[in-house]
Amino acid sequence: MPLHEGQIVTGRVIEFVGTGAKIALSPRLYAHLAPKHLSWKRKHGQDAREYFDLDNEVLVRILKIKNRDNKKPHIEVGFRETEPNPWAQAAQFHTPQSRTRGVVYCHLPFGLIVELPTGFEALVHESEISWDRKPDAKTFPKIGSGVDLIIQEVDPAKQRIAASMRLAMPNPYSELASSTRPLETTTGIVKSRIAYGFFVRLETGAVGLIHNTRLPERLKDVFCVGDEIHVRILAVDAAAKRVTLELDLERYYSDWASDTENVSPVGKIPRPAKFSEGASRLVTVNYYERNPAARRTCIEYHGVSCAVCGFSFAQVYGRLGEGFIQVHHLNPVSDQDGEYTLDPVRDMRPVCPNCHAMIHKRRPPYSIEELRAVLGDSTVANKRAKPSLNQSVTPSLE
Repeated sequence: MPLHEGQIVTGRVIEFVGTGAKIALSPRLYAHLAPKHLSWKRKHGQDAREYFDLDNEVLVRILKIKNRDNKKPHIEVGFRETEPNPWAQAAQFHTPQSRTRGVVYCHLPFGLIVELPTGFEALVHESEISWDRKPDAKTFPKIGSGVDLIIQEVDPAKQRIAASMRLAMPNPYSELASSTRPLETTTGIVKSRIAYGFFVRLETGAVGLIHNTRLPERLKDVFCVGDEIHVRILAVDAAAKRVTLELDLERYYSDWASDTENVSPVGKIPRPAKFSEGASRLVTVNYYERNPAARRTCIEYHGVSCAVCGFSFAQVYGRLGEGFIQVHHLNPVSDQDGEYTLDPVRDMRPVCPNCHAMIHKRRPPYSIEELRAVLGDSTVANKRAKPSLNQSVTPSLE
């Protein structure tokens, strides 16, 4: 009897080819059964050996017949195609936001495949395995492990179910935000090191960042992955899964009072060196008189915001900073030959102490325009390298 596509026939398994099978439709006519055509509900990790033994008779549907010159035709068959496609009813069994349980049966480079109680498979993307931004593959559940899931999406057209293990667990960042007081201290384990600091896993399971800018230079390379350290919690952003930490230096330094060794008893921080200060000596310098009326005139005309960076003490410190600013002489007083006449509007500018110090880092001093250019380049570089210290500092991870 001639074969045609769509026809259901009986064949016999005569050989396993990879994870598929070779099916004998007649003594001299063979067909290939690919693993993707074994089951409607599962796509990954399929193996014909799980369904058949050699010499088993199986019912298959002819999917494709490709005739070849002077050769036997190439025939592809499907085992699942002998039954109705159950994906049309998948949404009836699994609805978004519903909780279920499944068994891990396949690891992928980007996540896990979990078999649900109904036989359908669900993909758990690596970002949905745990609350870590970038979970370590070594911590993934083992094949055969049971896991709790929240169904996120059911797409019958694409025959795909997306699920989350993370949402089935308590949110450690919300718990930390609700239970932590400002500047509370705790312990954690160094999870990983990066160029701009290191991540620390806290007791609640949340992961926070200690940025290099919050560490003394000599402590940046002291700690290793796996070390337990004492930290202070500065900020918690539960929505962004972002925790800002700093090293609890007071905890380490306070233990040196009775310590005779060169290392803190509760960690690896080396004892800081001791220095002497407070001795007095006489220093003779030249003092160049400033005219307070010229300062007032300069500020009345140019205002109290820094002419270089625009910083306003009143905006940041409120009433405490009102009217506070330094003034810079565009032509240094020390370069003048004795007393001279100046125009406060033309010859003076209001500048903040930081910019004033930078202007005089060289001699002759930098001009206002030169320092603006330096500040602009530095601002761009800093935005690329690290966030502000006043912000919660955690990148897009794990």
